Amino acid sequence: MKQPHIALSINHSEDIDKLYKDIFGMEEVKSFVLDRSLSKSIFTIDQDVSVQLLKRGEVLFELFITDKIQPMTFNHVCLAFSDRKEVCKAAQLSGYTVIEKQKGQSTLLFIKDKSNNIFELKDIGS
Repeated sequence: MKQPHIALSINHSEDIDKLYKDIFGMEEVKSFVLDRSLSKSIFTIDQDVSVQLLKRGEVLFELFITDKIQPMTFNHVCLAFSDRKEVCKAAQLSGYTVIEKQKGQSTLLFIKDKSNNIFELKDIGS
């Protein structure tokens, strides 16, 4: 199995530049509009929606920019960085929620964007 992309809903388009590009270091691959008919037939959402594809390494995010607020769930994306504490520090300085919890000998690190998407940060190699 492979993971060609991860699709997320974004309610705050400024997150694309501030978090995904500036802090996560992703680059825009392309942007497009998912037309209303396709959106309705796949997602049962009757509206055109702007989509941006962002990539860093092998990770590709498909970000749907929408005004529909997602409820909090247990869904989250795990990303590995060589400098995860620096990534968290940059996110915190930019106003994002950073959650740091001790679990035995390990430190769990999470970042929450303004659309309630949660990212667990691991060290590369762990």
